[in-house]
Amino acid sequence: MKLSDFELTKEQKRACKRIERAIKAARALGLDIIAKCEYLNAYRSDAMEHAVPLTARYYDNSGEMIPYERCGNINDAGADDMEFFKPGFITEV
Repeated sequence: MKLSDFELTKEQKRACKRIERAIKAARALGLDIIAKCEYLNAYRSDAMEHAVPLTARYYDNSGEMIPYERCGNINDAGADDMEFFKPGFITEV
């Protein structure tokens, strides 16, 4: 096989551009799009400003899980599964 056998087709490149435009539009609406395992998830950007740092997850009794919306399936992102608020940030459930 040649490397060129695996180059994206024009149609595939157009699909990539559509994805890029959709992500740009979502970000303009105040969303962060994050790859989690096998999904793209959308989180409110203002909520993510209060997320527990990656290095502290699962070890320090993280607070409430940050709400999100799934945006589609992807191949494994190699990323962590969930985003959490800092403990005590949410005062009402």
